[in-house]
Amino acid sequence: MSTAKTKSTSSATKKNIYVDADEEITGVIDRVLATNETIVALVVPKRATVFTSIINMKLLKRSADQNNKKVVLITSNKAILPLAGIVGLHVAPNLNSKPYVPSEPDVVGKESSDEPQDEVEIGNTAPVVDTSSLDKEEIEALEVDNTPKSDETTEKKSFISKLKKDKHGTKLKVPNFNKFRLILVAGGLLLIALIVFGYWAMAIAPKAVVNLRGDTETKDLAYAVKADSAVTEANLDEKILPSVRKELKKLETATVPATGQKDNGNKASGTVTLRNCSDNPVNIPAGTGVSTGGFTYITQAPISLPEGDFTSLGICKPTTPTKNVDVIAQQAGDKYNLDSRSYSVAGFSKTTGTGSAMTGGTSQIVKVVSGSDIETAKGKLAEKQVGATEELKASLTAEGYTAIVDTFQSVDGNFVPAPAVDTESNTVTVNVQKTYIMLGIKTIELKKLIEKLAFDGGIDKTKQSILSDGLTEAIYQLGATEGTITIVNISNKIIAGPQLDRDTLKKEIAGKKRGEAEQLLLQRPGIKEVRIDTSPFWSAKVPKKVQKIELIIQDVPNESKP
Repeated sequence: MSTAKTKSTSSATKKNIYVDADEEITGVIDRVLATNETIVALVVPKRATVFTSIINMKLLKRSADQNNKKVVLITSNKAILPLAGIVGLHVAPNLNSKPYVPSEPDVVGKESSDEPQDEVEIGNTAPVVDTSSLDKEEIEALEVDNTPKSDETTEKKSFISKLKKDKHGTKLKVPNFNKFRLILVAGGLLLIALIVFGYWAMAIAPKAVVNLRGDTETKDLAYAVKADSAVTEANLDEKILPSVRKELKKLETATVPATGQKDNGNKASGTVTLRNCSDNPVNIPAGTGVSTGGFTYITQAPISLPEGDFTSLGICKPTTPTKNVDVIAQQAGDKYNLDSRSYSVAGFSKTTGTGSAMTGGTSQIVKVVSGSDIETAKGKLAEKQVGATEELKASLTAEGYTAIVDTFQSVDGNFVPAPAVDTESNTVTVNVQKTYIMLGIKTIELKKLIEKLAFDGGIDKTKQSILSDGLTEAIYQLGATEGTITIVNISNKIIAGPQLDRDTLKKEIAGKKRGEAEQLLLQRPGIKEVRIDTSPFWSAKVPKKVQKIELIIQDVPNESKP
């Protein structure tokens, strides 16, 4: 068996590769695989570290096995030999020595053996390479000493205890520092996310809605206000309030498709022979229309006709004198190309004509602006007053006035179409200068009037205050206007309740537990029910910031007054 093996391997070809001190494992593997020889001797210099990694050893062994290569490491480096033994790579101390697989590192208590294992004979007497041709530096690069030193076993065991075995005798794994860095970064990001979430959950997200049901009552008011744009101070007894007529000037524009049609072709022409069958001569001016069957032609020159010649029975004789006049069709189009026929003369009922064949008319239909297109554009302009209404309301509100929408007016200037009617175009644009007007009543004075009317109507101002003036839902009806005064009829519903300072209440309960805040509010006169809803669900306290607290005061059911 040994003899057969020797013959098999002795016939194999060999290749020597000298490894650079700083060469990477990928470069070594590529050089091994690039060879055509089966047996490859890797000469490892003293300073090379590429084979001090177990991972690099495994990569080299696996690549060699997959490509049917036998690799021999020419080295006696004590850091490399145990690793070669683990992966099963052959080693030799120099190119003249017999390769062998070093012993795997032993567990504690097991004797190591320096006997060659699973030897692959490259040659019984022939060295891996002939060193006779090598110079001194190349020979020194080889580790010639393959005699185990006395302390080799001790150093191996020390190496083993540091690298490969734990106390249970199992092989240790090489730490994956990339994975460790990934876990470290992920942990840092998670910590930051938790801090941000915690700040949001505790400082930003919490809010509270406080619903109070107090001793409140509802009262309906109906009154007429004299809105006077000439006064600056209110007279609450006379219900005269300062007002303003707000104007908004805007150039409005609307564009619509043109729908009209026009024939831009040539006009037919011909000749008409006229006869006057009246008792008096007639003078027919140029531009007079002669018509037949809905087709009209225009005379191109004036013409004078003598009186008619009649029979004793009053019938116009065929011998009555006639005259010819050139005519051109009123409109273009090939439909005006008519054969000879009779014509009537506009404005001359007793004058008749006979026309020649009309020719030369052609059709070329184009789109033009029609009168109905202008009216359509005006309709679109009227729709824009809705936006003007909202703009006036917003402007009046910003200036401290309550807008009376029923007083809205729109005054139109001149409508200017472009292009004009009957002009060829696909669209028509209509421009108009509009003036929008709306009346506004000074809001602060209106609120004072509502408060006066409420207290005059039976609300006890020593115990109650106006919680809602009802202006946002009020109904305004426009009355008569005389000079600078406009009568405005107003109907609104007010809510009166206990005198509560909303800002003070919010400050008192801010930062308190929900139950504690509810009890604190219930101790106030006039408050009968309290419900505080906090969110998110984990929040059990009222937020410390008063801006996060919403206070709602509601009526007690079935206790409203007329």
